Amino acid sequence: MTGVERIYLDTNLFIAAFERKDALSIRFGELFTASRQPGHKAFVTSELTLSEVLVGPCRSRDDSLIGSYEMLVRTSEWLDVVPVARQVLQMAAVLRRLH
Repeated sequence: MTGVERIYLDTNLFIAAFERKDALSIRFGELFTASRQPGHKAFVTSELTLSEVLVGPCRSRDDSLIGSYEMLVRTSEWLDVVPVARQVLQMAAVLRRLH
């Protein structure tokens, strides 16, 4: 992937990687492990991702998975977690209304 500095990880990718038990979840795990190069954060996501991934585990009261997501979805050696600006949330609402 030449020319790509970082890849945005959507909520659905986290759920597939950590809640499914299939070939896809294994591949995502391998991707995350391979990306841990010192000094290079290969992935980025937003703080909104944490809110979204916690819905299912909170509903099912899965404290272990809640803790895993809370540890995982934070800025680390391989992942940047960035805040979501209010303006972005407002524009998202407008786009959802239109489409």
